[in-house]
Amino acid sequence: MNADRAPSAIAEMPWIRWLDLDTTVASDGTLVVTLARPKPEHVNHNDAINAAVAYGVAEVAGLGAAVLGMLDLLPRMYTVVEAAKIAYGAPATAGLVATSRVDTSAATAARATVERGEAAQLDTDVALADLSGRATGTCTCTFTIALRPRRTSRNDGRAG
Repeated sequence: MNADRAPSAIAEMPWIRWLDLDTTVASDGTLVVTLARPKPEHVNHNDAINAAVAYGVAEVAGLGAAVLGMLDLLPRMYTVVEAAKIAYGAPATAGLVATSRVDTSAATAARATVERGEAAQLDTDVALADLSGRATGTCTCTFTIALRPRRTSRNDGRAG
């Protein structure tokens, strides 16, 4: 695993830049995604993090954890959220922290499947908390990860 590259690889995505997320990887491989500076558009009428934003932060943490062991394949891979279920336990105000970790054996098996050219499914659990550490919810995501199919150029004489 090349976890030291994870934060920069994740941080460059436009969605993550808009959310203004901080990403770190703990020594045990846990991905920690923090919305520490909520923008006015991240907050609802109750001054809590909007549910859609909370889901987005949870998805980033879950997906990030799912691909940590495959960062070298990232330019050739795609991922799809197959299913996600979020349970909101309490409103998060002033920020949100999402943590996720994929079991090493599951990550290794998923990588081997992807390297064989097959799609792998990987489940992730995400814990949500506010900046004080108070639990605010959980999210379970199922991702499909696969190598992009090779594109063949179509040169049949047609323009365009």
